[in-house]
Amino acid sequence: GPNRVEMTTVLKKIDEEAGVAWLTFNRPEKKNAMSQKFMAELIAALKEVADNDKIKCIVTTGSGDSYSSGLDLYDLRDSWKRKRSWDQRGSTYEIVRLLRNIPQVTVAAVRGWCLGGGLALINGHELVISADTAMFGMPEVIRGSYGATATPSLFHGAIPFKKAFYISLTGRNLTGVEAERIGLVSQVVAEKELDS
Repeated sequence: GPNRVEMTTVLKKIDEEAGVAWLTFNRPEKKNAMSQKFMAELIAALKEVADNDKIKCIVTTGSGDSYSSGLDLYDLRDSWKRKRSWDQRGSTYEIVRLLRNIPQVTVAAVRGWCLGGGLALINGHELVISADTAMFGMPEVIRGSYGATATPSLFHGAIPFKKAFYISLTGRNLTGVEAERIGLVSQVVAEKELDS
């Protein structure tokens, strides 16, 4: 309808012939950090695609050199001052819940940085295909934050406890190869083969 808002932070490519919807995170200058606008647009895009019976698979990917560097703390600081339950609605928590509940198969295609809230996002997908050069981690740990959504998502992801604690307590990053070894990602490929 005429009141459809133009999405700028999440680009949709709906290919009904192939049965695939591509959702590309489009804040490359911020390494696809998750602002309020980004999260609202991603939620809207997922809900719209979930209702399309012709689409069997949803692929999320990041523009530029990153999947997502996590929450945009600068953008979110005002909303955190206002309300306590920030991580329930319009947030990573809601996005992960949506990803787990929509009927389509969800695939995250990860290149570059996948940090913090980005880690929570991929843990909501059924499949994660990673470039060998991708980097996964939780830098918020080093700042003294627990990672309220990302940390539980690590343990829900059923990777070995010792590895989940390693990521969530040390703040050390894993490469795509290491992430596949522990089961954080489904498959690792050479970066140039990621899109195919």
